[in-house]
Amino acid sequence: MIDIVHLTHNDLDALGCMMVLSIIHPFENTKTFHTDYKNISDIVDDVELFLQKETPKLLLITDISFNQNKNLLQKLQKYNKRNIKVVFIDHHHYDKGFFDDINIPIIHNEAKSASKLTQEFFKVNHPNLNKLINIINIFDIWLMKDKNFRQSIILNNYFWDKVNKIGINNLAYNIILNNYKLSPDFKSFCILNKDNANKQIKKIRDKGLVKSDGFITLMFCDNFFNELLFEEFNKGVQFVAIANSYGIIRFRLPSVSNIPEDTKIEIKNKLLNGVNVGHLNAYSKKIPNHDFEKIMNEMERVYNIVNQYRLN
Repeated sequence: MIDIVHLTHNDLDALGCMMVLSIIHPFENTKTFHTDYKNISDIVDDVELFLQKETPKLLLITDISFNQNKNLLQKLQKYNKRNIKVVFIDHHHYDKGFFDDINIPIIHNEAKSASKLTQEFFKVNHPNLNKLINIINIFDIWLMKDKNFRQSIILNNYFWDKVNKIGINNLAYNIILNNYKLSPDFKSFCILNKDNANKQIKKIRDKGLVKSDGFITLMFCDNFFNELLFEEFNKGVQFVAIANSYGIIRFRLPSVSNIPEDTKIEIKNKLLNGVNVGHLNAYSKKIPNHDFEKIMNEMERVYNIVNQYRLN
């Protein structure tokens, strides 16, 4: 019998939310729906179809930004009146007043990962899980001064390696079966990942694919961009744009920044043409029908916009 329906993202933070939930409720009796932002409308439709057949006690929504899809959150909140408790836990950046007409319990804090917020909401305390959620939290909100930050980057790499091979649900189940500890292959993965990262980063830098003026850095790479990002932030860079061969441009700012919050919001609005997605320090965009010239033109536009806010 399904007692809990869980709608969440499909990243490392979502994995943490799943494992927290498994502490208070059997994993097998939870129905989890994963979404990225390309298919969120379809996934919400799937959730609604499921709720027409089942009446769980709880519909839990975690780690999903509804800034561009408020109507979907409004659709889901109606189940709160149908003997299903609906709870929303998130840490994305929202427009002012976004939650004014949302009438379900909302746990929102940009300073913590969704998995950390979920753990605190359900008052879950498990020694092994505590360690894992702590590392996830360090990565997700980029606490780069923490001594475990480098390990958190490797954990994220490990997550995607495993998800691509066995899927997020199987990865979560394996960790749960191992008493909320990562499998022994994580240690060997760390060694190989560190070696590969060092080699690839050297190649990327040697090819001149990282350009920086000390305030803004532009990168062109598909892999190990988090490791490169960490290096640039440690040099005092305040803004990084990372373009990959798929036409995705990621924008990143350090969690401790010299740029005021209102200026960050203004930069984000200009870069995304008013679309509010992601976090204040981490968001991205996709260039439609991209080619080399379009990517280069967009990176030039990014530089020119951010350069207007250069700190004296």
